[in-house]
Amino acid sequence: MYRHIISAIITLLFIIGGCSLPTTITKSEKVAAPKITEDYTQWHLPDNAKMRLGKGGVSDIEYSPDGSLFAVASSIGIWLYDAQTSAELKLLIGHTEYIYSISFNPSGKILAGGCSDGTIHLWDVKSGKHVQTLMRKKNMIYDVLFSPDGKILVSNSWKKIILWEITNVKEPRIFAETTHSFNGLSFSPDGKILASGNDDNAVYLWDVASGKQLHKLQKHTDDVDYITFSPDGKSLVSTGSDATLHLWDVTTGYHLRSFTGHTKAVLWSITFSPDGKTLVGGSWASLNTPPHLWAVFLWDVATGKHIRTIRAHEGGIGSLTFSPDGKTFATGSSDGTVLLWNVELILSGVVRPKSVARPKRLKRLPVIQ
Repeated sequence: MYRHIISAIITLLFIIGGCSLPTTITKSEKVAAPKITEDYTQWHLPDNAKMRLGKGGVSDIEYSPDGSLFAVASSIGIWLYDAQTSAELKLLIGHTEYIYSISFNPSGKILAGGCSDGTIHLWDVKSGKHVQTLMRKKNMIYDVLFSPDGKILVSNSWKKIILWEITNVKEPRIFAETTHSFNGLSFSPDGKILASGNDDNAVYLWDVASGKQLHKLQKHTDDVDYITFSPDGKSLVSTGSDATLHLWDVTTGYHLRSFTGHTKAVLWSITFSPDGKTLVGGSWASLNTPPHLWAVFLWDVATGKHIRTIRAHEGGIGSLTFSPDGKTFATGSSDGTVLLWNVELILSGVVRPKSVARPKRLKRLPVIQ
């Protein structure tokens, strides 16, 4: 619940602060992506605007499946970058409200974005064209996620999980419905299990084929904000507003371990490295430290040992993603920046992030603890 309220406030602040959304574009007015040679400050400007200053606040980030691109969902659109050079390639528009979540399909050809007005938008990645809008109800979409085989798209909207069959997107169905709000969603690597984090302080595991509830995982004492499966699908981590981080056995539902070392920070983003050995989390708020001390935390999954704390962003870290090769991970913050981190250097104690969204902002190296 707190996550939903804060997200709504952030959206309002972006609008008040002048980060306006692009003008409305209908399906018949699909806009081709700008040429790479053009200055991104001139891309898709609203009427009478001369140029764009900044790129909007960051709500979600994700690498393409082949690792060649990464996408950044912002308050003005979805930015596509070259993962090697960090060059801006496209700005995807066609929506009219704030985008909270994005997801590439397994082929990397389609990108989905869930919006605050209850719509889901699909873009052709190669052309940058907006190709379709999926409408359910006027409730915010906080997560949108393709299944590993690309045949299913799921979204959560308050107390419902909606499932869209890609071959028949005109007839979505309610996959699950509870009396408590859904927060995070995550597919198991084989696509057979869907996990959800809820405002009743629990994690639910669902059988995708039947919709049957498999387990209800209970250890948190407040809302479960984010969940993710390990790369091998055998375990799952959950984090909540109680500032705890737990590891679970997917088959049995048993609680395996609690991670510590994050100074009671509330984590709103968490992800495994592709090899499953390292866990990385980003804090949104802290219960016992000044609010400007947002940080990135790293743990050894096998031992549960806290490896390192990194402070670089000047806002909450609401999104994290690893490159498919595991050599880099990206952090997205409410301060409007995306930082790329060299995993090898971080694990060795040398931290030198590369800023993407605002390259001139980072003027000092972060503090390592």
